[in-house]
Amino acid sequence: MMTLLKLFPLIAIQLILYSCTSAIELKDEAAVENTKGIEFKIHDLLISDITENDFSVSLGYTKDESVYTSVLFYCNETDNPGCDPRVGNNVVLTTSPTNFYKNIKNLANQNDPSDTLNLVAIVYKDSIEISSITSVVTLKSNPIMNLSIDSDIDDGEIDESSSGFLPDGEINETVYVGNWSGVSTWGYFRFRLSSDIPKNSTVKSVIFRTRGVGVLFWNSPLHFLNIYMNDSDDAPQVTTYNDRISGINGNVATINSVRWPSTGGLNWNQAGENTSPNLSLLLQELVDKNDGLSKDNHIQLWINSPNFGVDAEVLIADRGNSDFDTTLEVTWEY
Repeated sequence: MMTLLKLFPLIAIQLILYSCTSAIELKDEAAVENTKGIEFKIHDLLISDITENDFSVSLGYTKDESVYTSVLFYCNETDNPGCDPRVGNNVVLTTSPTNFYKNIKNLANQNDPSDTLNLVAIVYKDSIEISSITSVVTLKSNPIMNLSIDSDIDDGEIDESSSGFLPDGEINETVYVGNWSGVSTWGYFRFRLSSDIPKNSTVKSVIFRTRGVGVLFWNSPLHFLNIYMNDSDDAPQVTTYNDRISGINGNVATINSVRWPSTGGLNWNQAGENTSPNLSLLLQELVDKNDGLSKDNHIQLWINSPNFGVDAEVLIADRGNSDFDTTLEVTWEY
């Protein structure tokens, strides 16, 4: 090498420089090729947060530097078997660096709980479809229990003004509810659960319906009722005056109560159905406290009114009354 440098110094230096330059150029070309070699690829279409009205989707992907968009199409398989989601409803998915996603809301306008929807997520580049993936989702169904009073001993009246235990109510199998002589006249109504309500369930609705058969000194613009539940995972039957709420036998009310109606006075239907506000707050308290409630156990409503300074009662048809029509509708989500 020393001889070459001495004899041909300029040629040797040029050869060395050319060799280095070529190596650098080859390395740069390889890096560009690797970058361009990243291909767009979609992963699984994940479905979560399913309710009776909503669900969420997430479509992961690997991509190059190009811009991609995605649209989710869906149709109702239950109502229209074999439907093609591409001609159904659609929503543009939000784009993040790693996935397309969206919470699809308010489906009740076109769909019902427990309906099955066909889905297809389509990915576009420059408005041209390049990939797609299909799936299905079944909307949740809110379980509903329609409960009634099993027997005549499961409803009745406690009259604190006379220390009275009245399992058939007062005159003509009629339960008087409100206040009399400054103390409560309680109506109690016991229902057997027809299915479990599991731990962590969300109680959506509890509606009490009963047939009114009259009033005593009831002032509709001013007077109202209060509703409680037995604080128990299986409310016992009332068999004595001492079984009343806060009586010596240990029955206690839920911490929460519900005013009927929520504001103003109660216009009591004296010859027809009366419908309570939503009592879900009361049942939710029991579900949370007892880690759920079991089938064939009982929940019991207690209804009275505040002391208005005057006597005031509404009249309800007891289980033994020919006009009896008392029910409890329970809806929950799990």
